Amino acid sequence: MNEFDNYGVTDLPSPKRLESLVDGVFAISMALLALGLGVPEIFQSRGEANIVLFLSQMWPKFLIYGISFLVLGVFWILHHKQFRFILGYDGVLLWINIILLMFVALAPFSAFLLYNHYNDWLSMVFYGTNHIMICQLLFINWCYASHRHRLIRLDTSPHQCKVPMILFQFISLGFLTAIVIASFNPILAVIMFGLTLVITMVLLASRHRNLYADQREIGE
Repeated sequence: MNEFDNYGVTDLPSPKRLESLVDGVFAISMALLALGLGVPEIFQSRGEANIVLFLSQMWPKFLIYGISFLVLGVFWILHHKQFRFILGYDGVLLWINIILLMFVALAPFSAFLLYNHYNDWLSMVFYGTNHIMICQLLFINWCYASHRHRLIRLDTSPHQCKVPMILFQFISLGFLTAIVIASFNPILAVIMFGLTLVITMVLLASRHRNLYADQREIGE
């Protein structure tokens, strides 16, 4: 039996502390992504031509950095939007989020691995799998909270409950496709990661496809 089974949704602990923890882990993970790029030894040589040459050769790393940063940003936005509807948490939801953060904290390492071995299929598998796990845990988080309006607002419509689930599966499918593509073209796989990201960002930004909010919402 859950420790909060005798309480109503509105009597559950406020999710604010949980949100603060999530915000902190996401912020640190996103900041750490830049550290993996490193400061090249060639910069010790003040030749402008050498610096330009080195930066031009680093474009795959910068591409992976940009995609990784924005992917974490999208995941944070989706988590934030979930908690605009989640009114409280129980023990199960708490542990789902703890496990989610374990994979978020691993994201910089998976990016560093890909920075240095983007032509290696196993690096791409590790990177993609890590992000798929984050996505699926967000999916589980929302499924658990929204099931029979267990922890969410009672006025949340069935459409609002269902659409985020479809989005999470779309992202996971895009990343899984990138992993498969990486077996024969690593750079094309990175582009597939980016394409999945861009489509997701467009969907999130579209006023006509607001995945969580409805016209009755005012602010946060």
